[in-house]
Amino acid sequence: MEMSHRGKEFLSIIQKAEADLRTLLNISPEYSVLFLQGGATTQFAAIPLNLCKPDDQVDYVVTGSWGDKAFKEAQKYSQPKVIWSGKSEKYTKISAFEELEQSPDAKYLHICAKENLMLNTLQFNMSVPTPYVFMKRFLKAAQSDKKLELLSFFLMELSLVEYEMLKFPPSLLAAAAVYTAQATLYGFKQWSRTCVIYAGAQKNVGPSGVTVVIIRKDLIGNAQEITPVMLDFKIHDENKSLYNTPPCYGIYMCGLVFEDLLEQGGLGEIEKKNKRKADLLYTAIDESKGFYRCPVEKSVRSLMNVPFTLEKSELEAEFVKEAAKEKMVQLKGHRSVGGMRASIYNAMPLAGVEKLVAFMKDFQAKHA
Repeated sequence: MEMSHRGKEFLSIIQKAEADLRTLLNISPEYSVLFLQGGATTQFAAIPLNLCKPDDQVDYVVTGSWGDKAFKEAQKYSQPKVIWSGKSEKYTKISAFEELEQSPDAKYLHICAKENLMLNTLQFNMSVPTPYVFMKRFLKAAQSDKKLELLSFFLMELSLVEYEMLKFPPSLLAAAAVYTAQATLYGFKQWSRTCVIYAGAQKNVGPSGVTVVIIRKDLIGNAQEITPVMLDFKIHDENKSLYNTPPCYGIYMCGLVFEDLLEQGGLGEIEKKNKRKADLLYTAIDESKGFYRCPVEKSVRSLMNVPFTLEKSELEAEFVKEAAKEKMVQLKGHRSVGGMRASIYNAMPLAGVEKLVAFMKDFQAKHA
């Protein structure tokens, strides 16, 4: 991939990668997609530098190590306030979104949706996934008025009367109701409550070295004067992510991943596969009669990283050793917290999880 990043060959690569990502995530035209460097950690500084001034208040939800680091970085460039922290619970729980006491004057609310460093790997869910909960969330995102709210709920209730509709996920039913009501009353209107979404590519998007930032266009161009050029979203947006030499090979690989995900049916199909893998592994842990233990509250368990410990902690080293003999590696938990962590990202096939579960049952039979 040692080619000119301004040549037509690479331009076609990065343009297709962006187009496929937009299709995959249904990204609105009112958002810019940037392929940057520095990891998601760099965005801990870039977000406050671009979205607020030094005296502005911003809200942070601290769900683990990454959320805590983001808050501490924001202290240098704004006036952040922790409105909820899971530290006292050792990051095993997360508040329901509706229970967060957000500051009325805050410029933004920052949430780290995935915490995978700590033993207690969390996945931020807004709340119990019922149609009503999704409806309230989507109506808020759509900045609804009373007419839109009433028509949306009417359409939702109408759909739930039809038995065949119950096969669809609650989120899909709620989204369809709001979308239909919106189109009926006002024509299509983009949801615009989300300011920025950012993520490091590693694990699910592509190789490490690429950072994806999706930012609402009207928020670009307000960076603080002290903002370094490489952290200024306006610079990168104006130069189509080509201000300096980008991680060309990494972006190429991301593009291949986007293609593959689309060919598999999109994120909906991938989520079904991931739920099946996670359910298989969590069930093995929960039904082990305490031999294996997952410390995370069930409602916020991650589909990507499954943390667990052994009832007899002295067996954990032996578990890792024997698993390695079966060619199952990197099961040891983070050095700061110990335990085990099974990473079952998109690329992990169901057969891999089935092999791990079989090994766990055999190990328990030998050492219980």
